[in-house]
Amino acid sequence: KYAQMSDFQMMLYFENLLDSLQSAGINVVLFQVRPQCDAWYKSSYEPWSCFITGKQGKNPGWDPLFYLTEACHRRNMDIHAWINPYRVKLTVKESDYKEPFVRKYRHLMVKYGRSLWLDPGLPESQRHILRVVREIVRNYDIDGIHMDDYFYPYPLAGQAFPDDKS
Repeated sequence: KYAQMSDFQMMLYFENLLDSLQSAGINVVLFQVRPQCDAWYKSSYEPWSCFITGKQGKNPGWDPLFYLTEACHRRNMDIHAWINPYRVKLTVKESDYKEPFVRKYRHLMVKYGRSLWLDPGLPESQRHILRVVREIVRNYDIDGIHMDDYFYPYPLAGQAFPDDKS
């Protein structure tokens, strides 16, 4: 949905949404800044999200997290950055294995069903998540950080998550 919007349309959408939330008495916004090892913010560690422009790694030319942080604070609303810590791709395609992030960190990933995940048991995966969180809290005036409520995917019938080695 967002990838088909121009920058101006997306900003206007967010402004209208925040106005509606403020009118409803909402004082905290949770913004999903990292849906799957990608970023809705300028990151040194992960690519721009395909959900912004339609192409993984394509710089949108503006910083949605910075924009929303400023817009929330103008309305006296808090903003919390919400991340999915280990999900790499919800539905992995063969072409995803060619993306720079996946190529660089493939040794940390496991495939489970149709999804690709960082293996939570690997210390290097844990360090990567810590770097990501540290980058967000150092570079943005956010009021909180949330990790998604699951670290492992929902179980698939007859398939164990392949983390025996870690």
